[in-house]
Amino acid sequence: MNRRLFCLVLLFVVCGVTTAHGDTYTLSLTGDWTGIYDADEYWQESVDFGLQFSSIQSVSIDWSGMVTTGYDDFLLPVRGRFESSLIESPNSIMAVASGPWSPYSYSFPSVSFDTQSAYQGANSWDFLLDGRAILETAYAPENGDYTASDVPWGDLDSVSLVVEGTAVVPEPAGLVSVALGLSGLAGAAFRRRRHR
Repeated sequence: MNRRLFCLVLLFVVCGVTTAHGDTYTLSLTGDWTGIYDADEYWQESVDFGLQFSSIQSVSIDWSGMVTTGYDDFLLPVRGRFESSLIESPNSIMAVASGPWSPYSYSFPSVSFDTQSAYQGANSWDFLLDGRAILETAYAPENGDYTASDVPWGDLDSVSLVVEGTAVVPEPAGLVSVALGLSGLAGAAFRRRRHR
Protein backbone atom coordinates (compact mmCIF):
# COMPACT_ATOMS: atom_id res chain seq x y z
CA MET A 1 0.00 0.00 0.00
CA ASN A 2 2.77 2.48 0.95
CA ARG A 3 4.70 1.70 -2.22
CA ARG A 4 1.63 2.60 -4.36
CA LEU A 5 1.10 5.85 -2.49
CA PHE A 6 4.78 6.72 -2.78
CA CYS A 7 4.71 6.09 -6.56
CA LEU A 8 1.53 8.18 -6.88
CA VAL A 9 3.07 11.09 -4.95
CA LEU A 10 6.27 10.83 -7.00
CA LEU A 11 4.21 10.96 -10.20
CA PHE A 12 2.40 14.08 -8.98
CA VAL A 13 5.68 15.75 -8.04
CA VAL A 14 7.22 15.03 -11.45
CA CYS A 15 4.09 16.19 -13.28
CA GLY A 16 3.63 19.16 -10.98
CA VAL A 17 6.89 20.87 -11.98
CA THR A 18 6.66 22.22 -15.48
CA THR A 19 8.15 24.96 -17.61
CA ALA A 20 6.45 28.21 -18.48
CA HIS A 21 6.72 29.03 -22.17
CA GLY A 22 8.57 32.07 -23.55
CA ASP A 23 7.67 34.72 -21.02
CA THR A 24 9.25 38.06 -20.08
CA TYR A 25 10.77 38.32 -16.60
CA THR A 26 11.72 41.75 -15.26
CA LEU A 27 13.90 42.46 -12.24
CA SER A 28 13.66 46.12 -11.12
CA LEU A 29 16.86 47.47 -9.58
CA THR A 30 16.64 50.34 -7.13
CA GLY A 31 18.85 52.01 -4.55
CA ASP A 32 22.48 52.42 -5.59
CA TRP A 33 21.70 51.52 -9.21
CA THR A 34 20.02 54.88 -9.78
CA GLY A 35 21.49 58.36 -9.39
CA ILE A 36 24.39 60.32 -10.80
CA TYR A 37 27.44 58.58 -12.32
CA ASP A 38 30.56 60.58 -13.17
CA ALA A 39 32.82 59.51 -16.02
CA ASP A 40 34.26 56.03 -15.40
CA GLU A 41 32.18 55.60 -12.22
CA TYR A 42 30.44 52.22 -11.92
CA TRP A 43 28.22 50.14 -9.67
CA GLN A 44 28.52 46.34 -9.45
CA GLU A 45 26.34 43.92 -7.50
CA SER A 46 24.95 40.38 -7.63
CA VAL A 47 21.41 40.10 -8.95
CA ASP A 48 18.98 37.21 -8.47
CA PHE A 49 15.67 36.65 -10.27
CA GLY A 50 14.63 34.18 -7.56
CA LEU A 51 13.89 31.46 -10.13
CA GLN A 52 15.65 29.19 -12.57
CA PHE A 53 15.35 29.15 -16.35
CA SER A 54 15.29 26.12 -18.62
CA SER A 55 16.14 28.33 -21.60
CA ILE A 56 16.85 32.01 -22.32
CA GLN A 57 16.32 33.64 -25.70
CA SER A 58 17.54 37.18 -24.91
CA VAL A 59 18.58 39.49 -22.08
CA SER A 60 18.34 43.28 -22.06
CA ILE A 61 18.50 46.24 -19.73
CA ASP A 62 15.60 48.70 -19.60
CA TRP A 63 16.88 52.05 -18.36
CA SER A 64 16.01 55.72 -18.36
CA GLY A 65 17.77 58.91 -17.35
CA MET A 66 19.99 61.58 -18.82
CA VAL A 67 23.40 61.58 -20.52
CA THR A 68 25.61 64.66 -20.52
CA THR A 69 28.60 65.71 -22.62
CA GLY A 70 31.84 67.05 -21.11
CA TYR A 71 34.70 68.96 -22.74
CA ASP A 72 38.38 68.18 -23.22
CA ASP A 73 41.37 70.52 -22.78
CA PHE A 74 40.73 71.99 -26.24
CA LEU A 75 37.03 72.59 -25.37
CA LEU A 76 35.90 69.89 -27.77
CA PRO A 77 32.87 67.85 -26.69
CA VAL A 78 33.55 64.47 -25.04
CA ARG A 79 30.42 62.34 -25.23
CA GLY A 80 29.42 59.76 -22.67
CA ARG A 81 26.97 56.86 -22.34
CA PHE A 82 25.89 54.21 -19.89
CA GLU A 83 27.28 50.71 -20.36
CA SER A 84 26.31 47.53 -18.57
CA SER A 85 28.03 44.16 -18.25
CA LEU A 86 26.72 40.76 -17.17
CA ILE A 87 29.48 38.95 -15.33
CA GLU A 88 29.54 35.25 -14.46
CA SER A 89 32.40 35.45 -11.98
CA PRO A 90 34.93 38.18 -11.17
CA ASN A 91 36.79 39.21 -14.32
CA SER A 92 34.60 37.07 -16.59
CA ILE A 93 32.41 39.44 -18.63
CA MET A 94 29.81 37.43 -20.55
CA ALA A 95 27.76 40.13 -22.33
CA VAL A 96 27.67 43.93 -22.71
CA ALA A 97 24.86 46.43 -23.40
CA SER A 98 25.21 50.14 -24.21
CA GLY A 99 22.84 53.06 -23.92
CA PRO A 100 22.68 56.07 -26.26
CA TRP A 101 25.57 58.54 -26.51
CA SER A 102 25.22 62.08 -25.20
CA PRO A 103 25.15 64.62 -28.04
CA TYR A 104 28.30 65.98 -29.66
CA SER A 105 27.08 69.51 -29.11
CA TYR A 106 27.86 72.81 -27.44
CA SER A 107 24.34 74.18 -27.31
CA PHE A 108 22.54 71.01 -26.06
CA PRO A 109 25.09 69.03 -24.03
CA SER A 110 22.55 66.68 -22.41
CA VAL A 111 19.66 64.53 -23.53
CA SER A 112 17.11 62.34 -21.74
CA PHE A 113 16.65 58.72 -22.74
CA ASP A 114 14.28 55.84 -22.02
CA THR A 115 15.30 52.71 -23.88
CA GLN A 116 15.84 48.98 -23.72
CA SER A 117 19.33 47.83 -24.77
CA ALA A 118 20.05 44.20 -25.66
CA TYR A 119 23.12 42.49 -24.21
CA GLN A 120 25.55 41.40 -26.93
CA GLY A 121 28.50 39.02 -27.05
CA ALA A 122 27.21 36.01 -25.10
CA ASN A 123 27.90 32.66 -26.78
CA SER A 124 25.03 31.25 -24.73
CA TRP A 125 22.92 32.30 -21.75
CA ASP A 126 23.74 29.12 -19.79
CA PHE A 127 25.56 31.13 -17.12
CA LEU A 128 22.23 32.84 -16.29
CA LEU A 129 20.02 29.70 -16.17
CA ASP A 130 20.25 29.67 -12.36
CA GLY A 131 18.72 33.18 -12.37
CA ARG A 132 21.83 34.79 -10.88
CA ALA A 133 24.70 36.92 -12.21
CA ILE A 134 26.85 39.90 -11.37
CA LEU A 135 25.64 43.11 -13.03
CA GLU A 136 27.83 46.15 -13.57
CA THR A 137 26.66 49.55 -14.78
CA ALA A 138 29.05 52.41 -15.60
CA TYR A 139 29.12 55.81 -17.26
CA ALA A 140 31.75 55.57 -19.99
CA PRO A 141 33.24 58.61 -21.73
CA GLU A 142 34.17 58.55 -25.37
CA ASN A 143 37.93 58.17 -25.87
CA GLY A 144 39.71 61.42 -25.21
CA ASP A 145 41.17 63.58 -22.48
CA TYR A 146 38.81 65.75 -20.49
CA THR A 147 39.36 68.28 -17.75
CA ALA A 148 38.26 67.46 -14.22
CA SER A 149 35.73 70.30 -14.16
CA ASP A 150 34.07 69.30 -17.44
CA VAL A 151 33.74 65.52 -17.20
CA PRO A 152 30.82 63.86 -18.95
CA TRP A 153 28.28 62.45 -16.50
CA GLY A 154 24.94 60.68 -16.50
CA ASP A 155 21.93 60.27 -14.25
CA LEU A 156 19.94 57.01 -14.10
CA ASP A 157 16.29 57.30 -13.04
CA SER A 158 15.34 53.63 -13.42
CA VAL A 159 17.06 50.33 -14.22
CA SER A 160 15.51 46.89 -14.87
CA LEU A 161 17.05 43.64 -16.08
CA VAL A 162 14.78 41.87 -18.60
CA VAL A 163 14.98 38.17 -19.55
CA GLU A 164 13.00 36.61 -22.40
CA GLY A 165 12.95 32.93 -21.61
CA THR A 166 11.34 29.87 -20.12
CA ALA A 167 11.36 29.55 -16.34
CA VAL A 168 10.98 26.36 -14.35
CA VAL A 169 8.00 26.94 -12.06
CA PRO A 170 5.76 24.64 -10.02
CA GLU A 171 2.19 24.51 -11.31
CA PRO A 172 -0.50 25.24 -8.71
CA ALA A 173 -2.31 22.02 -9.65
CA GLY A 174 0.92 20.09 -9.14
CA LEU A 175 1.42 21.63 -5.71
CA VAL A 176 -2.14 20.70 -4.71
CA SER A 177 -1.54 17.18 -5.93
CA VAL A 178 1.66 16.95 -3.92
CA ALA A 179 -0.11 18.21 -0.80
CA LEU A 180 -2.94 15.70 -1.28
CA GLY A 181 -0.47 12.87 -1.87
CA LEU A 182 1.52 13.76 1.24
CA SER A 183 -1.65 13.94 3.34
CA GLY A 184 -2.61 10.51 1.96
CA LEU A 185 0.76 9.12 3.03
CA ALA A 186 0.39 10.66 6.49
CA GLY A 187 -3.14 9.23 6.77
CA ALA A 188 -1.94 5.75 5.74
CA ALA A 189 0.88 5.89 8.28
CA PHE A 190 -1.56 7.04 10.98
CA ARG A 191 -4.03 4.23 10.14
CA ARG A 192 -1.21 1.66 10.17
CA ARG A 193 -0.09 2.79 13.65
CA ARG A 194 -3.68 2.76 14.95
CA HIS A 195 -4.28 -0.83 13.83
CA ARG A 196 -1.20 -2.19 15.64
